Amino acid sequence: MASSLTPGSTPPTLELAPGRPGPTQFTVTVPAITHGATVELQLQRLDEAGTSQLQLRPGAAPGTFEADGGLLPANSSWDSSVVLHDTAGTEIGRTRYAFALDATGISEGRATPPIDPAIVIAMVLLIGGIVAIAFAAGGGGLPRVDRAAGRVALVGGSVVSAFLGVIILFGGPRL
Repeated sequence: MASSLTPGSTPPTLELAPGRPGPTQFTVTVPAITHGATVELQLQRLDEAGTSQLQLRPGAAPGTFEADGGLLPANSSWDSSVVLHDTAGTEIGRTRYAFALDATGISEGRATPPIDPAIVIAMVLLIGGIVAIAFAAGGGGLPRVDRAAGRVALVGGSVVSAFLGVIILFGGPRL
């Protein structure tokens, strides 16, 4: 992403829904925009010749702008620009985004969280399972239950928790 907005201002975001080949809705969120300003989306296909310009309409939420009907093919690469215009039609800023689609969805240019939530969940399950096993090994048990039944439940639950943590951590797909 590259932006020509004034330093310190938050650039707009671009969202593709549903984020896979086929009919697509484009949603742009502009954090601070003056009343009457317009937003345009320019799309250029990088792997073939072709460009298009979409005038976005105001969305339901404040600061959002939308356009329907984009048809994005699989195995395509795109360069897009969100162009902000003031009420007189003068360009006041431009932010560029690049993305690519494969047969299943967005393959490049996807915004991802800094830490994969699946890894956080896996680590919580794994660490919780290890702590519970150590607690049971040290003679601990569940309160308000029969001591033997509580230890069995504690050990069983901790083994399942640790096992699920390992499966998620090493066996699942990532963002």
